[in-house]
Amino acid sequence: MKAIISICAFFCLFTIFPIQNCLAQTDTTKILPHKLYVITTNDGLEFLGYIIFQDAREVVIETRDRGEISIPKYQIKEMKEIKEGELTAKGEYMPPEAFSTRYFITTNGLPLEERESYILWNLWGPDFEFGVNEKLGVGLMTSWVGFPIVGSVKYSIGLGPKVNMALGGLLGWGTWIEPSFGKAQQALS
Repeated sequence: MKAIISICAFFCLFTIFPIQNCLAQTDTTKILPHKLYVITTNDGLEFLGYIIFQDAREVVIETRDRGEISIPKYQIKEMKEIKEGELTAKGEYMPPEAFSTRYFITTNGLPLEERESYILWNLWGPDFEFGVNEKLGVGLMTSWVGFPIVGSVKYSIGLGPKVNMALGGLLGWGTWIEPSFGKAQQALS
């Protein structure tokens, strides 16, 4: 009778607490849901695919053209989840362009990413634009001789997935050669 109770207790113990919980070595990999990612390495290579798993040392990504690739974490510069609209009809990754936030002369309603910037060299002079955060952008435009100098501020508002609006303004002065602010105009008699 004691043997039957001991055997039943033994089986109940391993039914309630599975054998994996009793082992010292456990699997530490994180299985991720199938989301499409682009991984950029420190040397500029980009890998587009599904992350199979990652742990403290490496990331394994399943690419369409190269199969499974194991990338050490110290070589990864950026891991970015691909959003809807960042793939072409052929399934190729199309990163957002900084210059899509511009019209011919000045900015439009599309926001710059945070800490993204660009310099546009025009026939009439340079234009510097900086993304302060995901909605606010500031810039500076001038001519090649340094006048006029115009600063720009833009606050972008997303109205929908493909509809944007921005509020902003331009503020500047005409010349530093002969400034007219603060001087009284003399009347000719």
